[in-house]
Amino acid sequence: MCAAAAGMGIFCRGFARLSDEEFRKRFHWIVSTRPGVPRKDLEEVVNLYHLGRQEVTGAAICCDLETREHAGCDGWNTFDNTTLEAFFQEIVGRPARIG
Repeated sequence: MCAAAAGMGIFCRGFARLSDEEFRKRFHWIVSTRPGVPRKDLEEVVNLYHLGRQEVTGAAICCDLETREHAGCDGWNTFDNTTLEAFFQEIVGRPARIG
């Protein structure tokens, strides 16, 4: 989800919203075992980490997982309901009421 959000410029803009320094700080436990690895490669590993956590926890998408675990961000808690409604409208093409 983070990679898709970055590529499409939606939601929080995924990994793209983080500077290299912030990205490496947020995922320090992954970065520390791969010194010198380019960011693109680290993003792939972090994406795989999220996919694995989603499978283990049963979360539908990364945003659901991050809302609970806060490993890289604050998930859906980053947005207020009005913003989430606008995202839904933009992506799905119909309104939704979140509350």
